[in-house]
Amino acid sequence: MVAPSFIKGDVSRAPTPDALRAFTYRRGTISLGHPAKDHYAAGMDTPVSRGPSRRLRWSWLLLALSILLFVLGQAFPGILERTYGPLFPLIAGLQAGLLSWVPISVSEMALVGLLVLGAFWLKRGLRAFLLGIAWLLPLLGGLGILLWGLNHGRPPISERLGWSLGTPGENALADLVGELVGELNGLEGSFPEQALKPESRDWEQSLTPAFDGQAQQWNWLRGPKVRVRTPLAEGLLARLGIAGVYSPWTGEAHLEGSLPAPLVWHTAAHEAAHQRGIAREGEANFIAWMVLKDAPDPAARYSARFVLLGQAIRALHGQNPERALELIQAMEPALQDRRARVRDYWRQRLGVLSKVSHRVNDTYLKAAGHEQGIQSYGLVLDLVLAERR
Repeated sequence: MVAPSFIKGDVSRAPTPDALRAFTYRRGTISLGHPAKDHYAAGMDTPVSRGPSRRLRWSWLLLALSILLFVLGQAFPGILERTYGPLFPLIAGLQAGLLSWVPISVSEMALVGLLVLGAFWLKRGLRAFLLGIAWLLPLLGGLGILLWGLNHGRPPISERLGWSLGTPGENALADLVGELVGELNGLEGSFPEQALKPESRDWEQSLTPAFDGQAQQWNWLRGPKVRVRTPLAEGLLARLGIAGVYSPWTGEAHLEGSLPAPLVWHTAAHEAAHQRGIAREGEANFIAWMVLKDAPDPAARYSARFVLLGQAIRALHGQNPERALELIQAMEPALQDRRARVRDYWRQRLGVLSKVSHRVNDTYLKAAGHEQGIQSYGLVLDLVLAERR
């Protein structure tokens, strides 16, 4: 054990009587009565800060509180709708007001900043890195739940609208597929090709009034101006098997920049539905269908039908492959070519990363209360058929 310097005879460093009176003894430590409340290890001249432990406690307390609210919201969706329902548009509006002027993804810049912060922690040592992660992850998790995740517990769309849902029957699916094929065949050639993949400002200018118009009928869909961002790291989302993603921390909808043209309008509308508080994936697909199916832009109407057709054909193929094949053969060559190019796009990009991403997404959705996990994306067919009845 190393004795303090003044005990070894260095009178010049001996404490004053006032300082000696301020010392108090604690088991294993000597504490100096200082306003900053720094604690000194026994026999050491260097203070050990209590800052990290305080930050950790607050971070984990925030996460625990947010999880408690999430569980209560799942148990009492009606109360959650009456409390968080009116609050969420204010949260989304504040995010839009603070960040909408930034022309690129704030989330992507923040991610880079977090990577730099992690490298800084790691440079300071493994302990500093682990303490930083132990503080950061619960902080982000708690904020993500409070800023957006509570929307998972709000009542389903079918309950809001009083619709009864059931497994789509073969005839209903075949009728839907046949109708979509006919409409897509008719829309071919009615718009310039570049209209399927416009600039982001065009999505925002078109999608915002479309959502606002639908919100006049369904007031739980109200929200701020639609904001869609294309990440600078083009291709990364596609490698993860993701067409788009929503950031609850910044309120930004993101769209993979390399997507095939027929998927762009629908994906932008799907992510914008998350921006309006629609958390369930199948319901976000349904909202995208509702705001695009009668859009003034024929390219937007085409994209909505193109994506819904793929989902309907898969469902019909599971019940009657021969009937699905007959309807596929009724497609115009241009439509069949578009579908083939979309399949090739995903085939070239899906791999180990996408499998891991899908498993993570499936686990996340189940943890959020959606028992079907990634299979819940197919809920859109139930809702579309219910709306047609």
